[in-house]
Amino acid sequence: MSLPRAVIPGRCYLITRRCSERRFLMRPDRETNNAFVYCLALACRKSHVSLVCFGTCSNHYHAVVVDHRGRLPVFLEHFHKLFAKHQNCLRGRWEAFWATEQTSVVELPNPEDVLAKMAYAIANPCSSHLVEKVHHWPGVESLTIIEEDLPLVASKPARFFDQDNADLPDIAQLAFRRAPGFERLSHAEYAKLVCQQVDKPRPRQPKSAARRASSSSVAKPCSASTGTTAPTPASLVVASRPGSPAGTSGHAPRPPAQPGFPRPVPRRACRPPGRPRGGLPARHLVALPLRRPHLRRARRHRTAELSCRSLRLLCGASPGPRCAFSTRM
Repeated sequence: MSLPRAVIPGRCYLITRRCSERRFLMRPDRETNNAFVYCLALACRKSHVSLVCFGTCSNHYHAVVVDHRGRLPVFLEHFHKLFAKHQNCLRGRWEAFWATEQTSVVELPNPEDVLAKMAYAIANPCSSHLVEKVHHWPGVESLTIIEEDLPLVASKPARFFDQDNADLPDIAQLAFRRAPGFERLSHAEYAKLVCQQVDKPRPRQPKSAARRASSSSVAKPCSASTGTTAPTPASLVVASRPGSPAGTSGHAPRPPAQPGFPRPVPRRACRPPGRPRGGLPARHLVALPLRRPHLRRARRHRTAELSCRSLRLLCGASPGPRCAFSTRM
């Protein structure tokens, strides 16, 4: 059981949730964009939670909200439930829409944190290299709404929602509030500050490039001019046997492996099972590792017997020990 979450009125949070298995179940289209705004407006109206900004992608969303009355769980439950049911109806699905992990709720105590997370949520399509500008994203984005200081308007979706239910409005408006700590700024100053934070360049290194850089960082030998030698890696130190001088193993040392290349596994030629020793042509010799060769031979022998018996039964031959379809070498 997870620890209880502290829900305190008046706090600001960054909310993040992903789709099941990170599938593109929120890929932008007209019905998805309209349903997202409509469900978000209904959840805000029911829980008295104010929306600062949000950002959507094809498999997750981010939202910065202010919980005035300590009813953040009601907001999360209502919005996630309505939007998931609509999207399952739209996509023809009936399984879980959201990921089973807990919704990420991060408290933002300072105005600087709120502004940084606002830029992160709004510019998420750009930082993921999906579009060049925020307004190029075909999904719902809140930067234009913040600049124009106008509410988002959505109609009741044609799917899942009862058209005869009077409790569900035909038109829902989603208004944005000013971020906490920036109430003294005018609208022009606030919009300019948000745009500058969103347009700030953020260099992002792909994960594959980072992994290659970390894996290729090996110790290089020092130059002869310095007169020093490179330290020997621990994997290349030869363990000494009892009775032999230190640093020796009683036999000829192995040549050191080149950095970045694994040491080759010693192999030997093993004869096929069921054949006498010697006199085998070269095509029958199979290279197997030295580790547990008897287990490999027994497993191979058993596999050959099962394959031979299956061929006999399929071809209608008697399951005797001698057959023309024998696969044993």
